[in-house]
Amino acid sequence: MTVPRKSKKAQAMPSDGVAQRPTVRQSPPTLKEVVAGRLRHAIFSGGLKPNQRIDQDLMAMEFGVSKLPVREALISLENEGLVISVPRRGCFVAPLTREDVYDHYVLIGLVEGRAASRAATRMTDEDLALLRDLLDQFNRATDPEEQGRLNFLFHRHINRTGASRRLRSVLRQLTSTMPAKFYEFARDWENKARREHETIFAALSSRSADASEKAMVAHIESGAELAISILEKGGFWSEDVKDNS
Repeated sequence: MTVPRKSKKAQAMPSDGVAQRPTVRQSPPTLKEVVAGRLRHAIFSGGLKPNQRIDQDLMAMEFGVSKLPVREALISLENEGLVISVPRRGCFVAPLTREDVYDHYVLIGLVEGRAASRAATRMTDEDLALLRDLLDQFNRATDPEEQGRLNFLFHRHINRTGASRRLRSVLRQLTSTMPAKFYEFARDWENKARREHETIFAALSSRSADASEKAMVAHIESGAELAISILEKGGFWSEDVKDNS
């Protein structure tokens, strides 16, 4: 089994609705983090299927590392619910369901929705001018990497204005455990994002906490529907993986 490598397109394509963190870090990622990221990508791109056993020796060889960072990465993924550890049998890809994916986005929507609600009453004219400039740049951008950067900055400014430190911590955890690779084959995602961002901006500009929260939640949940659709088309779920959706 060969784990697919991340393409440049996959690295650049952002999540529609989820303020994914860019790859700029204060310190380089650890081997455990690198391996965990590669395994997440393999799971969501279909390289590793639900219920499939993960061969630690093979993964170590494929990634060019020892077994230790692979074991550490699998522990992290087990804590995220992406991997199941079975005594004396090994680690398996968790049977992630449509409902799991949708609910993950629902949780993100709750956090970002609350942040948008608070931001609506806290934003200054300068804050709104900054968001308007980011939207205008996004509307002109054609490069996926630039679109992703601007999408991140738009969400980040709203979250920094409205979210408490605790909410921001929860959001970082949520957005780091379900990558944006659903969207690498999404068509017209940027036009959809433009429309929904404009709705969010209009609500914030009107200083309506309720409208801002509803617009953000709808934006995130529409991203969930798109993610599920793309995963289905890519054959992520086999017929023997049951869920409640």
